[in-house]
Amino acid sequence: MTVGPAPDRTDGWFARIAVDGRADDAGAHWASAGPAPQWLQIDLGKAYPIDFINVITHHDGSRYYQLTAEVSVDGKTWTKVLDFSKNTVPATANGYAGTFARTDARYVRINMLKNSANPFVHIVEVIVNQAK
Repeated sequence: MTVGPAPDRTDGWFARIAVDGRADDAGAHWASAGPAPQWLQIDLGKAYPIDFINVITHHDGSRYYQLTAEVSVDGKTWTKVLDFSKNTVPATANGYAGTFARTDARYVRINMLKNSANPFVHIVEVIVNQAK
């Protein structure tokens, strides 16, 4: 798990919280150490065929996030698979999800572009589904 361009936090809002399997607590989330844009990159360990990503952000009933998701087999060449870069719909517990054409990926990078409430960005959980 890596983040950028700001370093990962060392307090309770570090990046690995965004992949701990808990999407039910909006207060438990990765919070960027610097203002948007920021990214969070996940190494799946090996390449898998995937076709769905859900990015569950902090949600409070009014704020919205703008983001994109990219995937890569080698960590160098990236393909955008989700685009919420123009989103203005408030975040909910359902997240910002999308299905896309089956593609092999070892790395998933979530590019957090904007939080309408403040300059920092927050991810409760990233869910990546292996294609069947």
